[in-house]
Amino acid sequence: MKLGKIENDTITQIAVFDPENVPLWADTWIDATDLEVGMVDDGNGNFINPEETAPTAEELDDARSKAYDRIDTSAEKARLRFVTDGAAQAMTYQLKGDDAAKYISDGYPVDYSTYPFVQAEVQATGKTATDAANDIVAQRDLWISVGATIEKERIGGKNAVLTTTDLEGIQLVTKSAINILDAI
Repeated sequence: MKLGKIENDTITQIAVFDPENVPLWADTWIDATDLEVGMVDDGNGNFINPEETAPTAEELDDARSKAYDRIDTSAEKARLRFVTDGAAQAMTYQLKGDDAAKYISDGYPVDYSTYPFVQAEVQATGKTATDAANDIVAQRDLWISVGATIEKERIGGKNAVLTTTDLEGIQLVTKSAINILDAI
């Protein structure tokens, strides 16, 4: 029979006794069949390793905040593999895509002077207005697909962090989300 001595909610000693011959001084010891020295009472009568103690709400919040930042940074790095950085550049991409889509929906007019981004693309590349507009829309559509994938993984990673209740788990789901984003 394996018994353990408890002091200050911690298993401090474990000894094996003949069940028929337990000394009187060990009559307050508990069954230690699955216990080890150093385990602590979790407050519910269960003994756990100290490193398994639940993190505080503050520790979880701090770990989650850091994980969110790491995931957002990885998502931005993934985006920048496909687009140029900058708010003005993002606005330009949006306007350029809208301009080309309007040119196409208007039936590819011969006079493209009222479509400034299509006109700029023609002047910069020497393409026809039709080819320029089609290429701009194809690039936009590719970005929509890639951007949506990145956003799905970013939000999914952050949601996994939110629903994880231990520090090691937060590290694992964060690493998983970053690995997925790095592979895009």
